[in-house]
Amino acid sequence: MIQEITIFTAAFVFSHLLTFAQVSGNQAYGNGYDDGRNGNKNYVILQGDSAIVISANILLNSPADVYVVTLALSQDGKTIIECNDLIKKQIDDFKSSLKKLGVTEKDMYVDFISQTKIYDYTISGKTAEQVENGFEIKKNVTIRLNNPGDFDQLMIIASQHDIYDLVKVDYIINDTRKIYTQMMTAAADIINQKKQIYLQLASFRFFLFQKSTVKIFTVLIQKPIPELQSV
Repeated sequence: MIQEITIFTAAFVFSHLLTFAQVSGNQAYGNGYDDGRNGNKNYVILQGDSAIVISANILLNSPADVYVVTLALSQDGKTIIECNDLIKKQIDDFKSSLKKLGVTEKDMYVDFISQTKIYDYTISGKTAEQVENGFEIKKNVTIRLNNPGDFDQLMIIASQHDIYDLVKVDYIINDTRKIYTQMMTAAADIINQKKQIYLQLASFRFFLFQKSTVKIFTVLIQKPIPELQSV
């Protein structure tokens, strides 16, 4: 008697690999990183005696089209007015310097973060008393870099205006649909290749029933690798 087995061509698992970003900002401190390759994700499972599940996990490294850079700055002064004047001048001077990189007003956004009192201590004998000593204003400046190659020059210009705190860098790919189509096609090809191999080698008669499950993780990458890999 010839046994009938169903093949499920299944589990397209897509991930844009975040090859721990060379430019990740201060958020990288203390963060663990797992590239997701510790488990076996290209599997073929025989489910009982009636079904086979074939999986393909596709890895694609794609260069970013745009960097979105967030920088933090702060100013303190005796009054709120003084703080505002100082931080406004710092940001205005920074914006003016960025024009040489082709960064315009529409490529920048200033986000108000906080306005707090700052304190100092006065010491009299063995007694220290906390007293108000002014105010501090913090803001973030977010810059869209249409040419990611200008990143180093951006950081040099920022340092010239006493801006040193890199909060984060977001990596943007403009045409994600093209990327996902490329990955979907590659995953389907790999699954079909595996299916044909099992059809040739198996001693069973197969009833083909196709079922696909798609999972997409949308982390965008800046490091180019010019080929798809099956991992």
